[in-house]
Amino acid sequence: MKKLRAYSDALEYLKPYASEKELQYPFSFSIQALETTLRYIIDLSYNCYILIGDTRELLKFEFATTSPLLKKHLTQKNSLSSSKRKTLKHKQWRIMQCVVKPFGVSEDDLFPRFLKSLSVPSGLFVLSLSDSNLLRKDFGEPYFGVSTRYTPPFLPMFAYSGHQDYWDIPIPTYDDIHFAMNPFEVKQIPWSEKQSKAVFRGGITGCGVTPETNQRIHLATKRNDLLDVGLVETSSKHLRFDPRHGLSELKAHVHKVPKLPMFTEQIKYKYILHVDGNVFAYRWLSSFLTGSLILRVKSRYVHWTDTFFKDGKHYISIAADLSDLNEKVNWCLHNDAACKRIAERSRKLAQMYLEKSFIESYFLRSLQRL
Repeated sequence: MKKLRAYSDALEYLKPYASEKELQYPFSFSIQALETTLRYIIDLSYNCYILIGDTRELLKFEFATTSPLLKKHLTQKNSLSSSKRKTLKHKQWRIMQCVVKPFGVSEDDLFPRFLKSLSVPSGLFVLSLSDSNLLRKDFGEPYFGVSTRYTPPFLPMFAYSGHQDYWDIPIPTYDDIHFAMNPFEVKQIPWSEKQSKAVFRGGITGCGVTPETNQRIHLATKRNDLLDVGLVETSSKHLRFDPRHGLSELKAHVHKVPKLPMFTEQIKYKYILHVDGNVFAYRWLSSFLTGSLILRVKSRYVHWTDTFFKDGKHYISIAADLSDLNEKVNWCLHNDAACKRIAERSRKLAQMYLEKSFIESYFLRSLQRL
């Protein structure tokens, strides 16, 4: 796979594939859109991909140094330990929305293999195949506290996760594509044999470092007989731009709990809580295959199936601040037959959407309907 790092080299290589074809705002295949998009990606040292539809070639933007534009935001006033501040100063960091993490190189070939058999339409498409969104609707950088603005148009941008405040178009997630290309049968447990509790297990991800600013930490503080919830890790080597506390270390003051694999342990519960992290949690669609009812905690993230799955028909929504969590779980306990029907309806729908032919068709339609 060809690697891109310099603006001039990327522009020279991609310019022959630009066109004046009209697309939906704010996207375009024009030279202007190509130039703006390349500057944007390189200014941010943002690791992503560009797909050339005409040749089906996938190119990778790969950086290993902190973006000069963003470096100043790592020196803002913070509560980090002296050793962490020293590390922050001397290491190279990748900033992904609110997450600050060391650069890493991924050689995963799942997406290139997925593309091989597809007839991709002509055009240039940016793919953010990581836990981050790229293009804010106000055209500022996708990071808290950074205010530079860019002028559209841009090349079309796609991501595993959508967001209400971003232009990124959501496509099937890594987990969705992986399941579609490596399907397996999920052994079902009869509804009557499942525990009447809501379960959640997950990593310590997401923006914010306190229960007030991080949904997962907040959920992990909840304790009652109807819940079996917790985090499988309570600290992270990655830093966060907390909306209230600035640049901070993420250490949850909650008890660490054992992992419960989705298809062998969480499947034993009638209700499974879906809580987003750094982006929309990738396991959303596959979790329906358990035959359990999904309780979706609201967030601003968007999944590619949101036009198909409806609250009350395929899942039950929970308020973002968890204020109605107990009320909703109690409703489920007193409406067992309805919950069983919802779970079975969504399981069948998820099975259809996770078929390889459907995933391929949806991805291609996403590129075509620009």
